[in-house]
Amino acid sequence: MSFINHDPDTLCVLIATDNHLGFKEKDSITGQDSFRTFEEILKIANDNQVDLVLLGGDLFHDAEPSRDCFTKTINLLRRYSLGERAPTVRIASDQSVNFEGEFKIANYYDANLNVGCPVFSIHGNHDRPTGLLDRSALDLLAASGLLNYFGRCIDLENPVISPILLQKGETKLALYGLGNIKDQKLLERWQSDNVTFSRPVEAEPNGWSSAFNMFVLHQNRARHNPTNCLPEEYIDSFFDLILWGHEHECRLQPEHFPSFEVTQPGSSVATSLSMSEAVPKHVGILNIKKGSYSLQQIPLKSVRPFEFLQIELSSVPNLKKTDQEACERYLADQVKMMIQKAKDTWDQSHSEEEEMLLPLIRLRVDYSGGFSAFNVQHFGTLFEKQVANPRDIILLHRTRDKVIRKKTTTTSVPEPVQEHQTKLFKDYFKENLGDDLPLVSGPSIVEFVEIAYKSEDPNIVHGHYKRLLEEALKNICAPPGVIRTPDEIMEVLHKAEKIDINKF
Repeated sequence: MSFINHDPDTLCVLIATDNHLGFKEKDSITGQDSFRTFEEILKIANDNQVDLVLLGGDLFHDAEPSRDCFTKTINLLRRYSLGERAPTVRIASDQSVNFEGEFKIANYYDANLNVGCPVFSIHGNHDRPTGLLDRSALDLLAASGLLNYFGRCIDLENPVISPILLQKGETKLALYGLGNIKDQKLLERWQSDNVTFSRPVEAEPNGWSSAFNMFVLHQNRARHNPTNCLPEEYIDSFFDLILWGHEHECRLQPEHFPSFEVTQPGSSVATSLSMSEAVPKHVGILNIKKGSYSLQQIPLKSVRPFEFLQIELSSVPNLKKTDQEACERYLADQVKMMIQKAKDTWDQSHSEEEEMLLPLIRLRVDYSGGFSAFNVQHFGTLFEKQVANPRDIILLHRTRDKVIRKKTTTTSVPEPVQEHQTKLFKDYFKENLGDDLPLVSGPSIVEFVEIAYKSEDPNIVHGHYKRLLEEALKNICAPPGVIRTPDEIMEVLHKAEKIDINKF
């Protein structure tokens, strides 16, 4: 289905987010899923001759994508973004404010490039700037002229967000972007009124006061934790539409709030076997004309089928908790029905010649009430070559009775333990990197000890340690009041490479 709009005053934008290129790229079954769907998205943009593609972050799944991932991404952008089609959108603002790097202009303003369908993107939490030079994988795509990377905030204490002023005919779009910032820090900045949106100056009667104001961001929206999300009511009221990245559930239909509307495209590939990922995935074509807009939803046909179901064994009639074989037979029957449902759904939107991809199946089983757990990986062998994830089809869990805890109970680290662990950590750093370096701030060390004490996931501990090390290495190059020679810096870096967190 085509939504081509040739109205010279209508600005057409394809919106998508959370493509997670490179997710499980080494998996023999699902390794190409992210690339296949991203290619479909770019093809939709070309077929519908949109004016630009707008991505809401997490283009890459990893902060440091593999060479193979980069190669495939570059090939796709060259194939579908470059071309002889003339640009249709003018940028009226100072481009050096929004685009970094050597050239500081949008790629289709570069006389050495032929860009037919420009792609604009902010960074997400997966591909945000990291390392000593604070670079994102998107910087490489921008430097190569294949993508327009914007929305990076330099001053995290006092964020100032300036718009890209886009114009097509009589339609004006003020596009604001904010790449991912740690939610708690951003919320604190917002609560203290330190987040500033720069508004265009009216230099003429027909200026930008009537522009359509759009904001693209990549933050937690779900309120699982009151300090780890950005409530919609915090966002400034002058916006018309918010494009919300990071959340993977597809809620593309605009949701109305008192001052603006929010569209949440969701991810284009399932990166977890959760209920929200099982919602059918779409991209949207946004048609903006002067001060109004419409949004067409386009289903993605290349997405791997995914069926999700929750079952409570104690609620199943005539199922005895002592008959383990009967329980497993019942669950096997449920999986078979889910596979059939996935096939029926696929057949509704695909031709007979298109072979169905092996589906993802997740059966979340509550076995509380006296039922026994069993080997879910052995259970999965029944469905080898029938599903894409035979080893983790079933997720077993039990509903526990709520325990009333005393108000004095706390999950924080006891103060004596915290002091002891913090001292150990500081001593370890001094031993390996030298005791004269102001490497890591005290609050950062205490936060690490807190996480190490409470977390059951070693990956979280290792990840936080890596961020601590990055902070330390940054301080090596320019500690307050100290100038280091290149030889001194290289010596410390050499020591840092040998650090083994497992000893700590």
